[in-house]
Amino acid sequence: WYNSTADIRQNAYLLIDIIEYINNIKTTSEPLVIMGQSMGGLVTRYALRFMELANKPHYVSTFISHDVPHLGANVPLGLIYCFHQLICCLNENDHIIPDKYTKDILYAYYNILHSDAAKQMLINYVDVDGNLDNSIHNDWQNTLNELGFPRGDCGRNIENLAIINGATYQINKDLSIKKIDTYYDPFARGVDMNIVKDEISLLYTSSSIEENYPTYLRVINDSKVKFTLDNRIY
Repeated sequence: WYNSTADIRQNAYLLIDIIEYINNIKTTSEPLVIMGQSMGGLVTRYALRFMELANKPHYVSTFISHDVPHLGANVPLGLIYCFHQLICCLNENDHIIPDKYTKDILYAYYNILHSDAAKQMLINYVDVDGNLDNSIHNDWQNTLNELGFPRGDCGRNIENLAIINGATYQINKDLSIKKIDTYYDPFARGVDMNIVKDEISLLYTSSSIEENYPTYLRVINDSKVKFTLDNRIY
């Protein structure tokens, strides 16, 4: 991306251009498969649904959503305030952290934390004055809820898959699954199954992706193997 921290919609429009370019130059009728990781999944979701509503064919058969904050990024509020206070102290007394490299890293993270994309994703956003302001996130979530998930085009339904590499949490009993055991991430937030259970088939790994990858992924809904070690989809 030219600016990965820009408004998510801005990068979604760039992705639309990329999808159209690929469809124009490809030499087969094979549909596209897109995998979006973290914020990239939001970019992809918005782009595909925008194309569908605008009657622009994307020819995507499968959208794989990997650790995507569809309901927002849940960074602990205490951690955000702690970082905010650290930057305030650093601005008042530059000598508390003498190492320039460390200060550059802190300010880089500070800029990311106050970027347009972060304001859209963060469930709790603390502005530069230390005030809690979730208005931009709420507007973004309302936009996503109105759009929904990609549905497919050209007479073909799209398959929406979600790989969750986050904290263990309880899910809706309608799926006959009590919980998902995954690689533990203390900042992860569970997906509301009442919202997405009809549109996304959840996949999980039996152990840490970092420690045992590639590994097979199983669809919780019907326990069919969807990926194998040769990365072919069945």
